[in-house]
Amino acid sequence: DHKPHFGLGLSCYVQWSSPIRRFGDLQAHTAIKRYLRRKRVNKLLRDGSNIPSEITAMDLGCELPSPDGNKSKTVDPIDYKVGQALGGAARFVQRNSQQHWMFEYIRRMVSESADEVSFECVVLGCVDPERLQYAVYAKELGLEHRYLS
Repeated sequence: DHKPHFGLGLSCYVQWSSPIRRFGDLQAHTAIKRYLRRKRVNKLLRDGSNIPSEITAMDLGCELPSPDGNKSKTVDPIDYKVGQALGGAARFVQRNSQQHWMFEYIRRMVSESADEVSFECVVLGCVDPERLQYAVYAKELGLEHRYLS
């Protein structure tokens, strides 16, 4: 079912997964697919078989062994540290996306309700005594929020 997407300014938009988790999901899926492909390619190399021509370096996330007859026993292992710097930026984007959609959800609840909308919260504690900053948890929203007292 398609609906407008106000944040992107589109009149028609279809979501196939949650925008809050999409980037992390794509990273995890890519890492798993590369791991499984490398495992299969390593088995082929150990068995002395050729790597199918359809397999590319991008599919494995590393260079393919040279076809010059130098039979390597394995392809490089996955280096999970490559691209780690992008993780911080991705977390920032993901956190802001999550916050945007949470506020949009609350905005819609308020605009569609004739009654006052409120959420029961639990005070988790003081997280920064110098600034008098506290953390609260709204179970209904699955949201932990920090505020200054």
